[in-house]
Amino acid sequence: MSRPLWLMMGTAFKIEKTTTSLTATSAERTFFLTAKHTFIPWSCSKAAASLKIPEAYRKSRYVVGRLYAALDDTIPQHADAPCFAEISLISSHPTLDVALLATQTFSSQLMERTIAQAPPLSLCPHEAMPGKGARCVINGFRGEGRLGELDTFDPDLLQKMAPKEREALLKELESVEGKQVAASTFVEVLDPLGMCHGVGDKNQCFHGMSGSPLLTFVDRQIMCFGVLYGKHPDFPHNIGFTPSSAILPWVQDAIR
Repeated sequence: MSRPLWLMMGTAFKIEKTTTSLTATSAERTFFLTAKHTFIPWSCSKAAASLKIPEAYRKSRYVVGRLYAALDDTIPQHADAPCFAEISLISSHPTLDVALLATQTFSSQLMERTIAQAPPLSLCPHEAMPGKGARCVINGFRGEGRLGELDTFDPDLLQKMAPKEREALLKELESVEGKQVAASTFVEVLDPLGMCHGVGDKNQCFHGMSGSPLLTFVDRQIMCFGVLYGKHPDFPHNIGFTPSSAILPWVQDAIR
């Protein structure tokens, strides 16, 4: 196909390989976590048909995934469209909105070095999870401008727009490469099992941030205690995340 049927934006982050008994293949790979719905959206939608992806194409082998480097000379940082790695789905969690990815090929040696030099994040075990009331930060990338304000799971998204606005958006969606910008959200934990809410001036999450790590300090080390997926299903005004303690065994099994 010359153009993708559907575009999803998300954030992925490099993780530490804590398992010691790695296969030769896994030892050479670099692994990332993201939200499952950013890679295989039909698996997380109650009405998959509304995504306009034909059922025959709802398979991970048809998904083309790219991970972009960030430009260091822009504030805030922007995605560097020519500098990317092709990524593949290694495993998707059977019940939670989280997926494990790995790099395949690189657009340049620069991108390969950039990924190799990026510090990986360790996942918080149960005993290190921040409690209710803890203040933390979500660091990721959002779509620039109105691309960061889209609800791609809304089947009536385009119908709600005026004709000119709809035409302009469809034109913009023909290529979203390089249209991602770094974003941070400050949050307070409401439930360590997966819910928080924004605090302060930077209290919102945007389209493209799904898959971002929720960060906390543990013994002066920055660790990830959750993977952002978006609105909490029971309390949509709050932010939902998958706690790291719930996925640690799955991650360790998947990267062996």
